[in-house]
Amino acid sequence: MGEEPKQTVGSVKGVYWAVSDDGMLVACKVEDPENVQATPTEVTRSLLKNGITAEVDLLALTQLIEQKNTSGAVIARGEAPTPPTPGKIEFYVDPSLLDQSPVMDESGNVDYKSLKMFQSVVKGEPLVRKHDPVPGQRGMDVFGKTIPPKEPDSVFLPVGDGVEILENGYLGVAAVDGAVTKIHERLCVMEIFHVSGDVSYKSGNIDFNGSVDISRDVLSGFKVKATGDVVIRGVVEAAEIEAEGNIEILGGFQGGGRGKLLAGGDIKLRFANDGHIEAGNDVVVQSQLQNCEVIARNQVRVEGGKGTIVGGRVRAENGIVTTNLGSKMGVKTTIQIGMDRDLPDKIEAAREIVAATAKVGMVNENRNRISKR
Repeated sequence: MGEEPKQTVGSVKGVYWAVSDDGMLVACKVEDPENVQATPTEVTRSLLKNGITAEVDLLALTQLIEQKNTSGAVIARGEAPTPPTPGKIEFYVDPSLLDQSPVMDESGNVDYKSLKMFQSVVKGEPLVRKHDPVPGQRGMDVFGKTIPPKEPDSVFLPVGDGVEILENGYLGVAAVDGAVTKIHERLCVMEIFHVSGDVSYKSGNIDFNGSVDISRDVLSGFKVKATGDVVIRGVVEAAEIEAEGNIEILGGFQGGGRGKLLAGGDIKLRFANDGHIEAGNDVVVQSQLQNCEVIARNQVRVEGGKGTIVGGRVRAENGIVTTNLGSKMGVKTTIQIGMDRDLPDKIEAAREIVAATAKVGMVNENRNRISKR
């Protein structure tokens, strides 16, 4: 036999009671103020007889009867289920720092060249952790029926390429050395950072733990720094490029007297004008070095039938190769080979010390002459 349907309305000696549609409330009112005869105990027994087990607020029921309240009042309540605590994602790298907004210093000055596009990380570095939701507590209606809590929403690690998932799906770590960035709202780690246009105010300066591939130019005043290689498929203006690996510029280098190329390995480019170039190995130029300060740990090679070095100072520890050296216009061109590349600077520093010492000696001698007088 099935369970008999419970009564949701009733009446006891002039007192009317009813259960709300959701089964969570019992309300009473006096139907006939002139003839009400029910006692709180009689109303409570009527509720129990009809399967209502929720605790009755006897004070509210008593006041309702004594005051002959025809408007009604709630005299019993069920217990609603508590909501679940949502699962959460804990970031070990702050995703708000990857929003391409400019950097502001303590004085409120904005550097529009320094956009926050990524953060450098090393392999195995924790990036993000998932925390499970906490289920809610079940409730109970006025009939004593259990009400299950709402099912909590699941959470997933927002990760993409370059991220390894550990601890049964709860932890995301960098799978490679590189930089973490957001792609379609997912954290990814890139070994090579691709710049689809110029390095400009749109991209900002670049400081990347890995290699950088730039499809166009690097504009004046901007900086590119990488722990790997840097490939630039356009021209470098009066900018600074620094790589722990190699630098390759498919166009040329227009340094404007301020540009710098610094590499731990080779530097290869088409031409270079009026800039500083320093390589831990070779500097290889296809056509011309003009008015540049060049330092190479190994060789400087200006290749091609019309390869030319004119103006500036070129230093290499193991040789300089070029077709043309200097110019008929008498532009001063300095070449240094087979020596400590820092030696000229050391000599100049020593000269300054000698000159300063000699000046002090002359001052002391003049003082002695004056004292003898």
